[in-house]
Amino acid sequence: MSKTGWIIIGAIVAFLAAIAIYNGSTPPNHELNVWDSELSQGSNEAPHTFVYYTDAMCPYCAKFHNALEDSSFKEEYLDTGKVHFEVRLSAMLEEKNGNSKLAGESTYCAANQDRFHEYYDALTQKTTREYFDKGIGVSQTSPKIPKLRDDYFIDVAQNINLKMDEFTSCLENGETTQKLAEATQKTAEALPYGSGVPYFVVNNSFTSSGFDGDYERITQMLRAGGVE
Repeated sequence: MSKTGWIIIGAIVAFLAAIAIYNGSTPPNHELNVWDSELSQGSNEAPHTFVYYTDAMCPYCAKFHNALEDSSFKEEYLDTGKVHFEVRLSAMLEEKNGNSKLAGESTYCAANQDRFHEYYDALTQKTTREYFDKGIGVSQTSPKIPKLRDDYFIDVAQNINLKMDEFTSCLENGETTQKLAEATQKTAEALPYGSGVPYFVVNNSFTSSGFDGDYERITQMLRAGGVE
């Protein structure tokens, strides 16, 4: 076959592949680059990835988390093998609230016991109930959350029956300080300039910063990123 013939065939193949991708018959390409498996849910073989950058003391992150927990996300996307969901926890807001560092370290201490998601949920519910729902710590002009001590986070750990000797030792000795610092640095490098948390990446092709909605807003983000 002549060189011109091969060029024509190549062009046809490329055109057909483009049509397949446009019609959604081929799932979006993504690279599974998990920072911490303990902070992830769903199959590693899932065709879609949903990455969530957060700070344990972020009010809009709490809104997202609560909307997610009060939904059928797990049944619709995780249990079906559609989506691999990863939480990337940082202390991006430490300078603003003074509590993100200790909150993040405590959450990573829970992750050491394979209880990250349960602890993160319990902590988020507590801060939402005691502060965010009362208009405390929700904006630059609202009253600030007071400086929280170890006991605040130890109380959360006790309520979900963590191994308390391990948890308190982890917190007091700063065993997760470096881990949180590294995650915070990586988050700062990953987010576009001017973006904050919460920040979302769906299939590495759709990004969004901030959240003020419900589960329908979450499904809209997923669909915009190619998840049906």
